[in-house]
Amino acid sequence: MTADKHALILGVSGIVGRALATHLVQQSDWLAVGVSRREPVLDARVRFVQLDLLDRAACEKTLSGLVETTHVFYSAFVQYENLVAEIEPNLAMVRNAVEVLDACCPNLAHIMLTQGSKWYGNHLGPYPTPAREDQLRHPFPHFYFEQQAWLSEFQHGKRWCWSAVRPHGVWGFAEGGQINMMLAIALYASILKHMGQPLHYPGKPGAFKAIYQCTEASYLAKGMAWAATSGVLVNEPLNFTNGDYIRWCDAWPHVAAWFDMPVGKVLTFDVETFMQDKEPVWADIRKKFDLKPYRMQDLTLWRSVATNMFNADWDQMSSMAKARNLGWSGVNDTYDMIWRQFDLLANDRIIPDYHGFSDGTVREPRIISA
Repeated sequence: MTADKHALILGVSGIVGRALATHLVQQSDWLAVGVSRREPVLDARVRFVQLDLLDRAACEKTLSGLVETTHVFYSAFVQYENLVAEIEPNLAMVRNAVEVLDACCPNLAHIMLTQGSKWYGNHLGPYPTPAREDQLRHPFPHFYFEQQAWLSEFQHGKRWCWSAVRPHGVWGFAEGGQINMMLAIALYASILKHMGQPLHYPGKPGAFKAIYQCTEASYLAKGMAWAATSGVLVNEPLNFTNGDYIRWCDAWPHVAAWFDMPVGKVLTFDVETFMQDKEPVWADIRKKFDLKPYRMQDLTLWRSVATNMFNADWDQMSSMAKARNLGWSGVNDTYDMIWRQFDLLANDRIIPDYHGFSDGTVREPRIISA
């Protein structure tokens, strides 16, 4: 089959962008071009283009040559010191890319933004759950709002449509993808195991018991491709998560079982401070298990992950009703995802493979009590 869909993935070096590129090039009807400032490790079938989306002149020179693009998936992000400072540069990147592509791509059909539950204020405190796409946005600044408002206005009268996908708690791996809950948990567990400690939960008791949700990046990629091509999502947002919910008080023993650790206590402490002097410990672990030479600071940002996961003592839930009503019927079991993603990290020699589970054998959970 000849590929008739040409994807341009802006932000291909991130967790979502990398997973999407990997998924699309496995389909016979897709070709994929990935764009980012730094060159990531990608499937060889993905054509990589290095570009800083903040550079308007470079965007005009580079993107104007991608005339066969039919679908744009936008997952780029630049981080600044606070949410207000992030607005203008993140809006500028969308504007620089979309204005050029709109002018030069005659077959452009769909532009999809990647957002998240911060649209609903999950980072601020308790919010109405399960969050629905049509509920009012919170009143505080975030670049999601400016990006979507600009894209919606710019799209008027165009031949293409836009959408915005809103996952939560994305699990996956990409070199340099430091806002990564999965890696934070894996590194934290590896350090405690090396120290002979049980797997303590390092957060608030309320966060341990609150309802939470995750999204596996590879599963999200399938949903994004479906939403961008099925014709059911036109100029509107869509929640997309695994479709189930967990409480860490129930899932934490499942995490501990993979690492062959007893479950510890709920200990409320600052994870970032605790991990500050653990780089030498991680170096010992890397040497012992012949892991790839990533430092912990290369793999995760403790402040972002610890604040969002371990201390948010309120429910974080998104409704998948809209996706299901539009025709999506899948559910991705989060418990299966946890072990599968740890297996993949072990296969890639990012974390130790304590059990030899990465050989593909079928496993049953082994819950160990302290």
